[in-house]
Amino acid sequence: MVLRNTVTDADGDTANLTFQVYTTNADGTPKAQVDLDGSGQYGVLVSPFVASGSTAKVTVPYGILKPGVLYKFRTSAFDGSLYETTWSPWADFRIEPYVKFPAPQTSSTIDSTAQEIHAITRTDPGPALPAFSESGEPPRVRWRLDFM
Repeated sequence: MVLRNTVTDADGDTANLTFQVYTTNADGTPKAQVDLDGSGQYGVLVSPFVASGSTAKVTVPYGILKPGVLYKFRTSAFDGSLYETTWSPWADFRIEPYVKFPAPQTSSTIDSTAQEIHAITRTDPGPALPAFSESGEPPRVRWRLDFM
C-alpha cells in the first residue's frame, strides 16, 4: 500500500512528509493511531525529500493495514530546517479485500448418461482455388448482384 501527498514549501526548498494513519470511529472521526513503522514510539513513516510541488510517498509494509477497515491519514512537512506547525487535512481510505471465489462444485446437475458422443468427419472439399491464373495474374473475382 502506497500513501502519497503533494508537498509544497513556501521557499521552494525540497521537503519530506511525515505520514500518520488512524483507524476511525463509526462516525468517521479518528480513533486510534496505527503503528506504521513497528517501532511503537511514533508509528509514522517519513518520505524521502522531494522537490516542492512534487508528490511524496511512502510504502506501508504488508499486513499493517487490514482489509475492510476505514482509515484516515494526514501529513506534515519538513524542509530540512523547519517543521510544518499543522497537519494536512485528513484523507479517508479503505483497503478492499481480494475477491473470494466460491468453493468448487462437488457434484453437477448434468446427467452424464444422457449425453451422446457424435463423431464429425470432414468431407473432401475438392481442389483448392488457384492463387494465380496460368498467365501469372491473380484470379479475378466476379460478383453478380440480382435485384428484384
